[in-house]
Amino acid sequence: MDLNIAERIFDANVRVAGMWPFPFGEAPGELLEAFEYDEALPDGLNDLVKSWDDEERSQLFDGDDAAREAWNELSAAGFRKHLTGWIIRVECPVFQKHGENGCSFSWGYLQMENLFAPTAEKALEAACEWAEQNYAVAMGDAA
Repeated sequence: MDLNIAERIFDANVRVAGMWPFPFGEAPGELLEAFEYDEALPDGLNDLVKSWDDEERSQLFDGDDAAREAWNELSAAGFRKHLTGWIIRVECPVFQKHGENGCSFSWGYLQMENLFAPTAEKALEAACEWAEQNYAVAMGDAA
């Protein structure tokens, strides 16, 4: 692991709100809560639910017993397909540009994203890339 990842996380103003190995035995309650209001799976997990109908997919985001069952089925599908990695929920403040080179932000106004990566290190790197891209967009430097 890159020994400077902690420094990069700090510099990118990114916060890890949750991180879970995938697949898992039983869906953790924190994971169910993280997805209750964000009705999208991270890239990398969408292929596992391609054959599910809309109702089955929507159960992933209900935050109840149906969601737990749906996540457990998603996890079982990951086992069957040998798909392993980490689901990470990250947050960063919304940056507001001021003048040519200045910006302000507050952790009271933030954006969140759920990401998936094959290793914990790559998950943390993806979190930094996501936050750095958000900053670049705010500052008008996005490629």
